[in-house]
Parts: sequence; C-alpha cells; structure tokens
Amino acid sequence: MAYKIIRHVVANSRKADDLDLLDGIVCPKLLQKMRDSVSSASVTERNLGLEVHDIYCEVIQPKIRLEAFEKMDEKSMSWKDAFEHRNRTLQRGEWMQIKVRFLALENVFLNAASGSRTSIRSSMNPSTWTFQGKVWNVDTSATQLDSEEPTFYPRVQNPDLSWQLIAIEYW
Repeated sequence: MAYKIIRHVVANSRKADDLDLLDGIVCPKLLQKMRDSVSSASVTERNLGLEVHDIYCEVIQPKIRLEAFEKMDEKSMSWKDAFEHRNRTLQRGEWMQIKVRFLALENVFLNAASGSRTSIRSSMNPSTWTFQGKVWNVDTSATQLDSEEPTFYPRVQNPDLSWQLIAIEYW
C-alpha cells in the first residue's frame, strides 16, 4: 500500500506543498528531495499523472540496527568489527530496516485542462525501497553499556510501530 500511495502522491503533485501528505511516512531528507523534484519540474511534467496497476514485491534485506538511519557496509568491515557490531546489535538493537524490491506496472497519462486524461505509456518499473521502524525500546544504563560482558537488555515492544520510507533506489 505504501508504494501505491507514495507513488500516486508524488506523481500527481503540482507543487511542493502537495507532498505534505507524506510527512511522517517519508523521512525528512528524502521528502525534501521529492519536494525539490516537484518544484523543478517543467509545466509538461506537472501535467503528467500516474496510476499504479499491479505491484510485485519481495522483502530482500531485513536488518536490525542500533540507530535510526544507520548504514553499514559489512562487506568492507574487518571480521572482528563485523562480529562486534553484530553482538552489540543483538544485545541492544532497536531499529529494523527492511529493503523491499518492487516491480510495478504503471500507466503514465497527460492531464488536459478540460479534465480529460490521455494515456502516454505503460511500463514495468523496478525499484528497491528501504523502510525503517523502531521495533522495541531498550532499557540501558551507561554502566552496562561500558561493560565488556555481553548484556542483553530488557526490551519493551513498540506497539505504535510506524514504518518510514528512508531510501529509494531505481534500477
């Protein structure tokens, strides 16, 4: 549903303020990029619309993170650093990031001043979206964090889990 809603709002926005509907659903940094894109669109581009017909998706990378927006390149880390980060994450990780690969059949159309629409093209559009949500709250103290011994902290599930789109990759 997120894919369909976000693509519809962005594609059918005529001015940057139209994207206020996505506040809280899309992270502020990505939302600003979307606003900039809408602001710099030509008149022809602003008269284009989009309908999403079919969506195929698969979850490809669920990961637990210590911090929001954390990006790790585990491939370039030393084995020791990767192992230590993994242990810290298992002990007190709070955030989950999920990458979802989408393949969507989309119809682009031109909005006429009269209110009619003319279909321009249909295409299959592949992309990968990264979502993030805080899955639990962890009760930690400064003394426990400095300890060399592995400590698993009490976790309280976050019942108000709300996912936020933090990145889009087109391929």
